[in-house]
Amino acid sequence: MADSSVKSEKNILTEDIVLEFSGSKSLSDVNLLVLRGIGLTDVRILSLTPNLVSLSLSHNSIETIDLPTACLPQLEEINVNRNKLRNLTWLSCCPALLRIFASFNEIDDLAPIPTCCPRLQNAYLHGNVISTLDAAVNTLSRLPDLAEVELDGNPVADLPNYRPTLLLSLPRLRRLDGETITTQDRISAVSSPHARPQSGAGARPGS
Repeated sequence: MADSSVKSEKNILTEDIVLEFSGSKSLSDVNLLVLRGIGLTDVRILSLTPNLVSLSLSHNSIETIDLPTACLPQLEEINVNRNKLRNLTWLSCCPALLRIFASFNEIDDLAPIPTCCPRLQNAYLHGNVISTLDAAVNTLSRLPDLAEVELDGNPVADLPNYRPTLLLSLPRLRRLDGETITTQDRISAVSSPHARPQSGAGARPGS
């Protein structure tokens, strides 16, 4: 098993580190990779792992993920919790993504998600700096398979209309901020004085 205390030289992920931590013989064989807390800032070598399905880069010092579009076509789950990421534009590298864990970063905009990852089902984004409710709802409503989202710990979650607005605008959502959404929750949202569903949110395209 790879030593979790290993630090990459100059914080750059190398082929040797990928092979050591994955136990694979070649980059093309890697499908599961956990690189937690080894001081990474540069992960460009991952562009050579096209069969990667699950990736954890949590607890590093990554500010940006500089990878070519669709270079990780099989990736379904990524964990980038506790890094220094400021945006999600890099998601274009993984168009088949189903689950993203990106809590405790510096992300302020969800806009890239529907274009980059249209099949996303679970988005865990606790503890970022997302502050605009209208923009967040308009983005999330364009994800037809989204079942769970966590935005607590962001400024947007402190708004009085946050929860009722999401419940009314995202009718397919099953869990919000770690809690299962019940029928009573949605009924209460309708009668909330703060309820403000976004126009067209949750509607099917063309409807």
